[in-house]
Amino acid sequence: MSALTVDPKSLAFGSGRSPRPEAIGQLMERGDLRSYENGTLGMSGPALWLFRYFERKFLELAFRYGASERQYPTLMPISVMERTDYFKSFPHHATFAMCLDRDSTSLRQFVDAVKGGERVEEGAASRVRSAGAVLSGAVCYHCYAELQGRPITGEPLVLTTQGRCFRYEHGEFAPLRRQWEFTMREIVLLGPEAPIASMREKLLLEVVQFAKAHGLTGRIDVASDPFFGAVEGRARTLLQRAQSLKYELLVDVTGQKGGDLAIASFNLHGDSFSRTFGLSLPDGQQASTGCIAFGLERWVAAFTAYHGVDPSAWREVIPASEFAPTPDRGAL
Repeated sequence: MSALTVDPKSLAFGSGRSPRPEAIGQLMERGDLRSYENGTLGMSGPALWLFRYFERKFLELAFRYGASERQYPTLMPISVMERTDYFKSFPHHATFAMCLDRDSTSLRQFVDAVKGGERVEEGAASRVRSAGAVLSGAVCYHCYAELQGRPITGEPLVLTTQGRCFRYEHGEFAPLRRQWEFTMREIVLLGPEAPIASMREKLLLEVVQFAKAHGLTGRIDVASDPFFGAVEGRARTLLQRAQSLKYELLVDVTGQKGGDLAIASFNLHGDSFSRTFGLSLPDGQQASTGCIAFGLERWVAAFTAYHGVDPSAWREVIPASEFAPTPDRGAL
């Protein structure tokens, strides 16, 4: 039930436009984007408007599929995260929360060192301890932890949440496209295997049409998470590809080889998270899970690559009603 009923190759689409790789630089020159050395990003002006537009559209999509909305903290207990096997698969991406040792002597020594001219980072190095938390690598993990031990009802149960995610790339950062901190909107599916696979396909097809209607050029391809190093990881990657558990929506943002950017993913997890968190169906069988994830900053990158940075050009593909200011949405 995991493969699509349509050939992914048939879902490729074109816009008749050539991508403009200079668009991100233009957004930065105009001040819409502020890129920092540590792989984080500030956003304002039309770029922020566009970010919020896509967030709004994907939330509306989730609601059309009966989603119940959630908001979760950025921090996740290490004890919860380690149950997902994240540290076995993506240890290089993990960002741990640390705090100074509260021992009064240690704190006094730290303050004295800083007052004496020592750099904070150096003074803290030997005096920090784990705060027992990690910054979330994916927002869907919070959903499984919330529902731990509860029977899953619904055909399927649909949740949606948006949050900040953190994946450390060891300096390999690119504004909007690859960041240490970024924003994900996820639609999370829990229930019997067949309805989840069916809903994933419906969502995938609808998102493809949405991207096509917004003048992008892209394709759907079978993907795999880059499991880290171990033989077990390589085996899991091959299994994931063979079972078509993960598809990505790839958009060409440079016009050159290797310029594809994954702006959405459509994932099935089988019962892996259900076994970990005790998610069962009313008949006692393990639930299946899946998620559809949208990288919001990447949608901004993809859209501006095809439509430029002038908001007047965006009206060619974004309905005029979206530009009207409302009490919860400012004017562009």
